[in-house]
Amino acid sequence: MHGAGGGHAAGAEHPNWKHGLRSREWEETRKEINEFVRMERDLTALIVDRAGEDHFNLPD
Repeated sequence: MHGAGGGHAAGAEHPNWKHGLRSREWEETRKEINEFVRMERDLTALIVDRAGEDHFNLPD
């Protein structure tokens, strides 16, 4: 069977490894960053809704 239990190691040891921008570690980091950005947007929207837009000069 082709590839049954065999194959190259994942990550930098793989012969086709180029730069790591698609590594598992980077993907997890990117997801965490995106979640923080979403949380910041939600928090900003909540603050603006409660205080009113007249009190803030927020960029679009």
